[in-house]
Amino acid sequence: MKKKEKEDSTPPKPRIRRKAEKLLEDSEELYHLLADHMKDLVWLLDLNLNIKYISPSVEKLTGYNLNEIQNITLEKLLSKTSFDKAMKFFSAEMTKALAAPDDYVLKRSLELELNCRDGCMIWTENTFSFIRDEHRKPVSILCEGRDITDRRRAEKALRESEAWHRRSEERYRNILDNMEEAYYEVDLKGDLTFFNATAVTNLGYSNDEMMGMNFRKYVDKENEQKVFEAFHRVFVTGEPSKGVDWELISKNGEKKPIESSISLMKDANGNPVGFRGIIRDITERKRTEEQIRLLAIVDTLTGLFNRRGFITLAEQQLKTAYRTEKKQLLFFIDLDGLKVINDTYGHDEGDHALQKTAMILKQTFRESDIIGRLGGDEFAVLVVDDDELQKNILKRLKERIKEESTVSDVSYKISMSIGVAEYDPSRPCKVEELMLEADRLMYIQKKEKKQAGGYHI
Repeated sequence: MKKKEKEDSTPPKPRIRRKAEKLLEDSEELYHLLADHMKDLVWLLDLNLNIKYISPSVEKLTGYNLNEIQNITLEKLLSKTSFDKAMKFFSAEMTKALAAPDDYVLKRSLELELNCRDGCMIWTENTFSFIRDEHRKPVSILCEGRDITDRRRAEKALRESEAWHRRSEERYRNILDNMEEAYYEVDLKGDLTFFNATAVTNLGYSNDEMMGMNFRKYVDKENEQKVFEAFHRVFVTGEPSKGVDWELISKNGEKKPIESSISLMKDANGNPVGFRGIIRDITERKRTEEQIRLLAIVDTLTGLFNRRGFITLAEQQLKTAYRTEKKQLLFFIDLDGLKVINDTYGHDEGDHALQKTAMILKQTFRESDIIGRLGGDEFAVLVVDDDELQKNILKRLKERIKEESTVSDVSYKISMSIGVAEYDPSRPCKVEELMLEADRLMYIQKKEKKQAGGYHI
């Protein structure tokens, strides 16, 4: 194993803890940046249900700023019915979370009624998830919600007018057409019988084209069975379903992720005649979820995969290589002299050197290759097949480093020590084993460089 140069005299455990805390702070800071630009409502609660953060959309909707809302209890903020519902939910879910594995998630959504600063009441639909520390221990609760006041009003209007709504279609058509969500009604065969303007906009067909259109027209084969099973389940049980996700296909072929509710419609005799529901476009939510997911596997400084992300993806690739009987190359790369750069030019310049190293690696290797920063000055690259000779890759890497040195405005030069290990599918091994072998070879090269009096490839 390679010997690490001591950068300071701080005991290892406190130093590691501070780094972990800094990473968590950076992640939360990035999430706040994302949340500040979302239309959806974002709340951050500690495990005692104290409000720690609200997005600007919450301030705009409720009239409370962060300082004001932190001094308001949930009991005062919510209506009595909603508060009782929330307490029952959190009591049950927190008990499950503490007793369950570290991958336990909160899956239920809650519709809650909020008291605004001006005294009015609004309805929100909310989903909850845990934010965890580096040990996968829950440290806070993330609440994502949206204003459904108009929808609740529309649903109330529909319920109140159920007996005569066919005679007053024009009256609630205006309500439905002004909703952001798409409203639909289908018969038992899945043919559209009624829909609002938003549904027309989402699918891109004309009103005449959509009337009588079967659901198979706007879903692919992968989602067809999923949609059928969801409607069949509501038909058999009679119980409405919320939060069913699938993809709609518009007239121009664009796929759009949506979230749908499904309720059974009955005639005056109680016989099932069709289904109705609300469809919401969740494209932005999916995009945000993907950005949040990436926070866990991407190194924020360089934009490369972090150790966790690299090992996960590399392990998957090695399984593929084993099945296809293709050899792989793993490059273990160490940025030479990072401690000297930090001590001489400052840690900001050290970060800049790490970013330049990442850029050189991106320029050298292909998009299909897996590139990661393992931590500190260590990088790794898995070349996904061996159709390119190792010496050619090293030659190209040397050229990129030379090019960077000629245009750099700093006095130091980027230098890397490299070890290369080959994965042979006839002798399969874990990614960690391959990394250890490449690390060993890299250390030999680094030692030779020091003995020769400098860092040069």
